[in-house]
Amino acid sequence: MSLLRSVCPEIEGELRPSLKGLKGALIRGYLPQTWVFRTERETVTLRVDDDGSASAKAGGAEEPDVVISMDHELLTLALESRESPEGDFEPPTIEYGTRKGRTAFKFLRKKLGL
Repeated sequence: MSLLRSVCPEIEGELRPSLKGLKGALIRGYLPQTWVFRTERETVTLRVDDDGSASAKAGGAEEPDVVISMDHELLTLALESRESPEGDFEPPTIEYGTRKGRTAFKFLRKKLGL
């Protein structure tokens, strides 16, 4: 969970300045976002609010926009390097709870190394 917490300031730093003007109105249409990350070791919820605030907490969430299930080691490597790790890993399973979650994931997956 600490890795997802460490991503929060980066998300906020990139997102908050983008929430201004016409582009910001478009981005706001996709917020809030709630993503659940499940590994064999833990489940963590990453949430980004309307104002661009990001937080991570232990456990799942009701009605998430995206659920990402993957190997813990793979998630750790992806978040540390922000690149898709190479090796003999099973690819993540992605479930979309909302259309806005699907769209956001397409734009953000590379920033998380997925």
